[in-house]
Amino acid sequence: MKRVLKDGPDDIRFQLLGVVETWPRQDLQQLSDELEALTMRRDDWGVDLRALELLVHFRLRDQEWLTRVVGNRIANLESDLDDLRALRAELEPGQH
Repeated sequence: MKRVLKDGPDDIRFQLLGVVETWPRQDLQQLSDELEALTMRRDDWGVDLRALELLVHFRLRDQEWLTRVVGNRIANLESDLDDLRALRAELEPGQH
């Protein structure tokens, strides 16, 4: 399980996280390091967000860490959204 979360393909990781979310907290705690590592990289499958959801829902890290990581993710996504809006504006008629 740990090996797949660490090195497996993103689609398998995503499916696996859907299974482990039904586990009791004490069992999930054993995967907390792998879940934390998954939150540090963005992917097309949403594995990072799903891992963060598990960490938050089951409180597998301390409140300060969870709050900081969620805040950083929000800031990054807001920045991405600003960039996408600027790109959309370039595509509007009369631009460029």
